[in-house]
Amino acid sequence: MSETNNPSIMKWCLGFILSSNFRNVLMIKKSRSMHAGLWNGVGGKLEPNEGYYDSMIRECREETGLSTCAPDWVRVVDFANPGNWNVKVFGMVYEEGSYHGTSLSSNTDTLLFGDLSDIAPEIPTFIPVSYTYRMASMMAPYTGVLVQAAIEVIRNKTPILHIHV
Repeated sequence: MSETNNPSIMKWCLGFILSSNFRNVLMIKKSRSMHAGLWNGVGGKLEPNEGYYDSMIRECREETGLSTCAPDWVRVVDFANPGNWNVKVFGMVYEEGSYHGTSLSSNTDTLLFGDLSDIAPEIPTFIPVSYTYRMASMMAPYTGVLVQAAIEVIRNKTPILHIHV
């Protein structure tokens, strides 16, 4: 049985919504799951019989209110522990007015001098990409590296990265 059809393999999608200048990334402080209290991109566990792109679109709508479609998302990293779990990581460039649903405004001006711990859980917040290095202890594992991978693959059109741990 392939990993794709194996129900014992845990499957997640994770997406990073990037500003058009690649300086900011939309992050959410998770309130539940194994990453509760930590900053991460949008995403979650695949529903039964759901594909990765469909899951990414659903999770984005649920967590941000933003309606997207498969062509908006670029698969940037396949991150897996073969036989145990598989995460497909996606990136997307957000341009104000290009999508239906919630308008995502940047809070980066207040964040530059503010404290990220003051932001309530589950509030989508644009954070300067440079913060992903400073706030590593406040983020889900590997988040900073995955944000950089998303930028690299989308900006430079490099091949998908495959990481096995």
